[in-house]
Amino acid sequence: MSDPLLCPRSLLAVRSDPNRPRLYLIHRQINDHINLATSYASFAHRLKLDHSKHVRLFSDLSHNLSNLISSFPPPPPIRLLTRPPRHRHLQLRPPLPREADQGADPDRGSLSPRRRSPSTTSSRSRS
Repeated sequence: MSDPLLCPRSLLAVRSDPNRPRLYLIHRQINDHINLATSYASFAHRLKLDHSKHVRLFSDLSHNLSNLISSFPPPPPIRLLTRPPRHRHLQLRPPLPREADQGADPDRGSLSPRRRSPSTTSSRSRS
C-alpha cells in the first residue's frame, strides 16, 4: 500500500497538501462567478425580450391610431367667430356728424364726454 490515504494508520500521520484548501476556495469562487454571470445573462435576455415586446406593442398602437385618425375626414378650417361686445357703453364707434358739432372728440370715439352747447346751458339755468 503505497497510497498514504488508504493506509490504516491514524489521520494525523497523513501528510496533507497545504495548497489543497486554497485550490478548493479558488475553484468555489470560479463556480460562483460562473453562476453569477449566467444569472446576469438570463436577466439581460429576459429584459431584452420584455423591451422588444413593449416596442412591438407601442408600434402596433401607433399604427392603429394612425389608421383611426386617417379614417375620419379632415376637419373644416377654423373660422374666427366675431361676437358683438358684451357692454354697449364700451364699444368704440366713430362719432356721428351731429356729435362732432357738439364737441365730441373724434380721435377717442363716443367715449369722450359731451360738451353742452352754450345755448342749452343758458336756457336751463334761467328757468
